[in-house]
Amino acid sequence: MEVNTNYEQALDLRDMLFHVLYRWRSCLCIALVCAVLLGAYQYISLMIIHNEGKLTLEELQYEIDLQKYYDDLDNYRTNIDNYTDLLNDRMVYKENSILMKIDPQNEWIMTRRYYVELDKAVLEALPENSIQDPADYVASVYAATLKVGLDEAEMEVLLGTGRRQYIDELVSVGADYSTNSFTIQIVANSEETVRSAMEYFVDRLEKETIKRAQAVAAHSLVLVSEDIISRTNTELANRQEELGRQIAGYQEAIRVNKENMNKLEDKKEPRAPGTHVKKFAAIGFIIGGILMAGIYLILYLASGKLHNAKDVSGRFNLPLYGEFPHSRAKHPEKGIDKWLLNKEFAHVTRDHGIITQGIAALLRENLSGKNVLMVSTLSGDRLNGVCEALKKYASNYVNIEAAADLRVDSEAVLRAAGAEAVIVVEEKDVSRTNGIEKEAEILSVGGANVVGCIVL
Repeated sequence: MEVNTNYEQALDLRDMLFHVLYRWRSCLCIALVCAVLLGAYQYISLMIIHNEGKLTLEELQYEIDLQKYYDDLDNYRTNIDNYTDLLNDRMVYKENSILMKIDPQNEWIMTRRYYVELDKAVLEALPENSIQDPADYVASVYAATLKVGLDEAEMEVLLGTGRRQYIDELVSVGADYSTNSFTIQIVANSEETVRSAMEYFVDRLEKETIKRAQAVAAHSLVLVSEDIISRTNTELANRQEELGRQIAGYQEAIRVNKENMNKLEDKKEPRAPGTHVKKFAAIGFIIGGILMAGIYLILYLASGKLHNAKDVSGRFNLPLYGEFPHSRAKHPEKGIDKWLLNKEFAHVTRDHGIITQGIAALLRENLSGKNVLMVSTLSGDRLNGVCEALKKYASNYVNIEAAADLRVDSEAVLRAAGAEAVIVVEEKDVSRTNGIEKEAEILSVGGANVVGCIVL
């Protein structure tokens, strides 16, 4: 029996997993202890902080987040209201402004310019070297009063609007003090409209406004020029486009703010932080479970015990006569242990009687009529139990005897050296690999005829 120097021991991950799972009781116990400790720590810490009249960092952050949440909602609502007001104002203007409905490619403009000629008596009455020009005041009166007291119904028929703010866009009266003149200008979408409107305001000028102007200084009006043209007004086109952009911009701003407000409302206000005792207890439970599982894995790797039948048959080049399922369950017929056992050996025969009969059949086939010595690093009682079970099926064909631990029993060494065949019996999770190697060294030195192995 010699060590196979080419054999490389491999970790059996499945066996490692079940090694931990069968210890679920202690893992659960430590997990619960850690859960209680960490949950209690969190609870006591919060009580100390609150008793001092302070807030935790999480509670402070919650207050900040809550304030920000409602501030953002208020901002969105305010923005929506403001942009809605601006949009309504622009829409009303677009709907009612006659100027915004004029085709800028075909704008009609009619202009009349009047010169204010003061009476000689007024001029003669002026002080010598006077810098005041009464004609300036007269022109101002015409500019300021021509559109005062307009009849809304008449303007509606004449210009399409009776509101002064929209009339001012169509009819303008401007004074030129450097030339003692003033100009009436009317804009419309047709020649007929500008002519009719000009006639109306000229009539108003000659019948009503002139009376107010004469009260300032006696004068007469001289028509200097009268023009009517149709033109392309680029500035008007730009104003109409800008109005369209403003309306579209306000609509988009309202949409974006409503969308952001809806998202924020769907998100709901920040949650008030709890004590997190349950959370910390859960974390403690997980840490405790992982900690114990890690300890068991380390012990598994460092134990030096036999975990796989190949570590005997492969390491020492021995035929495997049989392998018994090794149960690590504390209560193999109950609850979780039973379920784990069924999972671990789902495709393996667990009937010891059938396995024992199989080993006995191999002994009869290969060692019939010979004296077979069972050797092991196990205790005598454990080894004798295996021998007695095999004798029930093979005693008529093979003489089976047992020898206790060769490492401490010199007589057993002599018996192994004189036996016709030796079979090594070891048990998983009980036998140690260094003990098996020592056993193999003894058998090899003694010249024992080791023909196979059985793993319990």
